Amino acid sequence: MDIKLKYGRNFYDNNLSDTSSVILNTTAANLISTGNPVGTTIKTISGESYVITGVVNDFYLKSLHSEIPPVAILLKHTDQMLSQVIVRVNDNNYESILDFLESTWNEFGPRKSKFEYDFFEDILRANYTKDHNFSTTLNIFTFIAILIASLGVFGFSFYNAKRRTKEIGIRKVFGGTPRSIIKLFSKELLMLILIANIIAIPVSYILSVQWLSNYAFHIQTPVWVFLITTLLSIIIVVISSGISILNVARKNPTESLRYE
Repeated sequence: MDIKLKYGRNFYDNNLSDTSSVILNTTAANLISTGNPVGTTIKTISGESYVITGVVNDFYLKSLHSEIPPVAILLKHTDQMLSQVIVRVNDNNYESILDFLESTWNEFGPRKSKFEYDFFEDILRANYTKDHNFSTTLNIFTFIAILIASLGVFGFSFYNAKRRTKEIGIRKVFGGTPRSIIKLFSKELLMLILIANIIAIPVSYILSVQWLSNYAFHIQTPVWVFLITTLLSIIIVVISSGISILNVARKNPTESLRYE
């Protein structure tokens, strides 16, 4: 599991008599002392005494949905059969390793206990299945919503340009440039987009905070995300308005005035 030692020492190699020692994770150590607790004696509920010989960095046994619990690692002699064992392997030849583990389990494990195994990566991945499915679904619906909104903006821009063809022609006759006409007509849509963002940003922020609260460890929702979405919506409006109005503004003013 690649657990890093922070203070003290590990259990003595090949010395099963080191049973009075205990190694804590950082969360457990912080409950006992704010400094280095190595050498401190602690007692269990049953009255057994252990000397803290080491502290390791916090490690995840579950998903990020839950906080890291305090953990005490003991080296104990027991006549009771173990039902679970964690094994770290460095070889990629998993087939031969699994055969060895199965034969060893059948020899020393509990009687009539079937050998079953899971890879730690698969267990962690399974903890995030719901999050992955939710993220995929959200991305699909977000793409559809953006597509529909973009088509709506383009459609409204073309409709607005067609409806005001005569006005565009008059402005051109009086010296209006395509750029000035685009700027003028884009203001209306930009006001609607800004109002929509003012309503949507607080709602999006509240929903994101609620979703992130499901995790014990999570980031803060950055402000730049909302700024970028607002900027992108403005760009879409400017482009759609520019294309639709430019098509009309390029025409001969006489054609525009005769349109209606």
